[in-house]
Amino acid sequence: MKSLLFIYNPRAGKGNIGTHIGDIVDIFTKNGYRVTVYPTQCQGDGEVMAGKCAADYDRVVCAGGDGTLDVHTST
Repeated sequence: MKSLLFIYNPRAGKGNIGTHIGDIVDIFTKNGYRVTVYPTQCQGDGEVMAGKCAADYDRVVCAGGDGTLDVHTST
């Protein structure tokens, strides 16, 4: 099974992403991923976590508060 780290900012934007985490994880899981969810704790935390953990996952997906979504694949 492929592994995916999902990093998101729970306070960004209107803070609505928290109500959708279950749906987001369900979509990734149905597409063959074992998902680890990490809500950021402070400014810059997501970048640090991605840098430290990216090599341990097949994909890292980050959701920000401005509607952006970034996906990175390990090589």
